[in-house]
Amino acid sequence: EDEKRKVIEHQVSSGLTHIADPLLDWNDMLRPYTEGLSGIEKGGLDRLYENNIFYRKPRVVDRVRGKGSILSSKLSLNLFPKGKEWKAELPEPYTFASLCENIHYSNLADLIGDISYIIGLEAKAMDSKGCSILQFNGPSLTSLKDDGDTMDQARSAFRRATKGLSAKTYLYVYLEDISPIFESLLDFGADGIGIDFTTSDLNSLKGRGSPKTIICGCVDARNTKVESPVEIKEFVSKVSDTLGTSNISISTSCDLEFVPSSFAKRKVSNLGRALQMIGG
Repeated sequence: EDEKRKVIEHQVSSGLTHIADPLLDWNDMLRPYTEGLSGIEKGGLDRLYENNIFYRKPRVVDRVRGKGSILSSKLSLNLFPKGKEWKAELPEPYTFASLCENIHYSNLADLIGDISYIIGLEAKAMDSKGCSILQFNGPSLTSLKDDGDTMDQARSAFRRATKGLSAKTYLYVYLEDISPIFESLLDFGADGIGIDFTTSDLNSLKGRGSPKTIICGCVDARNTKVESPVEIKEFVSKVSDTLGTSNISISTSCDLEFVPSSFAKRKVSNLGRALQMIGG
């Protein structure tokens, strides 16, 4: 908790507009759900995408049920400074389902449907506590470039999970090139689409539409090279010109767990400095 407090204070002192729990006590992005939902057991360790990190694979042995109380109990909301806006992250329903070992449901669509209901309960709980931004992480969506039916299921599940929320909803896709599915993501109904520009080429998205807000993942969270505030500012300007929008949020390309803390802190500081230079 002391380390969490230090990281949150660093976010505040760096001038970030929305504060996030650093999740230092989370073993992996799905572990609290694996341990807190009925119908799921902890499976074996599996590699998380193409990274040299691992997660405990959720093993679905019965119908998945939950009460929407996992994030409320696992996030250290008491450490957030009063009067400061904050965000919470959730797994996008299809991504959650794709990372499970399913031995109960006869088809993936039913699993996605139950998970979307559970994620919706979690989102509503955060919304009721005053969360400003709900970020749904969907790195598995890039695997659906040739699977229209499952993309439709993923879209419906996302809309179901985010229906009726007051907080802004961001769909963040990272680790892979977003361009093959970009138009499909625009139909999800999210307030913003997050793009990992370390894996997606900006020019490949030109003239293909634009979401309400672009979350510009221009700070490489998997590389110790530290981008300067000027470099960040210039890239944001390029994104604005290329995609024809000025409604841009700036962020790291993904979680900062891949780099040592000293580099992570510098990257966060430079995000804040770039924000001041941009004047937004």
